[in-house]
Amino acid sequence: MRFWDTSALVPLIVEEPSTSRMAEILSDDPDITVWICTNVEITSALVRRTPAGDHLALRNAETLIASLSSAWLEIDESPAAVDRAKYLATMHRLRAMDALQLAAALIACGYDPTRLEFVTLDNALASAARAEGFTVLP
Repeated sequence: MRFWDTSALVPLIVEEPSTSRMAEILSDDPDITVWICTNVEITSALVRRTPAGDHLALRNAETLIASLSSAWLEIDESPAAVDRAKYLATMHRLRAMDALQLAAALIACGYDPTRLEFVTLDNALASAARAEGFTVLP
C-alpha cells in the first residue's frame, strides 16, 4: 500500500508527461491511500485544466475519479491531521494542503513512515516526506 498525493493521481486521470510512470507505480501496487480531501483537490485540478464549457471532458474525468476513489482508502483523522499539519508546515515550510497530505500519510502508517511509501510529483512535498522518513516515489 502506498500513500498517493494529488499531484501523482492527476496524471492517472488526464494525460501528462508523467502518466505512464504513475500508471506503472499503480500497477505495481494498486492499493491507494489518500487524505480525505484528495477528491476535492483532484476535482479542482481538473476544472482548472479543462476549458470552460467542455462538459464532456469534465464528465469523463469525473468518471475516472469515481473509479479510482471507489477503491482507495481515505484517511479522515481531521483533528489529528490539522495538529500534525501545523507542525509539518512550520518544520518544512509547506503549503497548507501539502502539510495536510503529509500529516494524513503519517497517520495512515501509524507514524512509522517505513511502513508506507509516499507517491508525489511535488518536489517540496517529496523533500518533506523524505525528511519525515518516507521512501518517496517516483
